Amino acid sequence: MSICFKQQRVLCCSKTKYVPLSRGFTLIEVLITLLILSIGFLGIAGVQSLSLQQAHNTYFRTQADLLLRDMADRMRNNAEGASLGLYVHEGGASGGNAAACSGSAALCSVDQMAVADLAEWTDRVSSFDVLPDGKATIAVLDIPGAYLITISWRSKKTVQDIEEASGDDECIGGEINQRSCLALRVLIAS
Repeated sequence: MSICFKQQRVLCCSKTKYVPLSRGFTLIEVLITLLILSIGFLGIAGVQSLSLQQAHNTYFRTQADLLLRDMADRMRNNAEGASLGLYVHEGGASGGNAAACSGSAALCSVDQMAVADLAEWTDRVSSFDVLPDGKATIAVLDIPGAYLITISWRSKKTVQDIEEASGDDECIGGEINQRSCLALRVLIAS
C-alpha cells in the first residue's frame, strides 16, 4: 500500500523514499543573489573611490586658492614694490632669501620685502606637501596695477574635467591632461 501526498516541495510516493520536486533550485537562487550583491558592492566601491579622488582634488584646489590670495595680500601690503614690478615671477625658484625680512622687528626696504615675499611664497607653492609639482607665475596685465597670479599642479583629471576646462586658455598651458590650474586677477592701488 503506497500513500502519496504532497508536502512543501516534496512529493512522497513510496513508503521510505522522498523525491524532491526541485533539486538545486535553492542553490541557484543563492548564487544569483551573491552575483547581484557583488555587482552592487563593486558599484559602491567605485563611487567611494571617485569620491576620495574628488576630495583630494578639492583639497589641492583649496590650497592653490589660499596661496593665490596670500600672494595678492602680500602684493597689496607692499603696493610700492608691486607697482615697480618687483613681484613679476616667470616660474621656478625665486632665488631670494625669505629669512631676510622675517620677524616682527625686521625693517626691510621695498625691494627686500618683495624678494622675501616671493622666496617664501614660491617655496610654499613648490612644496610637495601643499601642491604636487606646484608651479606659479605672476604676470603684469595691460591695465595699470593689474596682475595675473597663476598656480598649476600635477593632478589626475577626468574627461569631464577636461571638457569643462577647455574654454580657459589662460590657465591650461597645453598640459590639460596632467595639470590643474587656478588663476587670480589682482588690482593693486598705488
